Amino acid sequence: MSASKMVIVSNYSYEQDNYSLLGPQTAATIVEDNTDYECNVLAIGRDFDKKLAKACIAKLLDGSKPIVGFGHLAERRDLYDLARELKEEG
Repeated sequence: MSASKMVIVSNYSYEQDNYSLLGPQTAATIVEDNTDYECNVLAIGRDFDKKLAKACIAKLLDGSKPIVGFGHLAERRDLYDLARELKEEG
């Protein structure tokens, strides 16, 4: 039986160093070490395509119950909107 899956979505700024992903990646490791969940981090830049992001999330979840967390949103309205839309879509 395959593990349940979840995704953590995070802001990614090409101008910054990669430390912005350290928190979400640490959270994913803690989830995997302490639960039966496989947890991936999806880093999203400012010029992302919402349909492509949703397709990527669906592929990472691979039919599992959709559990998506958000970390380090950096006050980005587009990521808050994505979170709202995913919640509305179930």
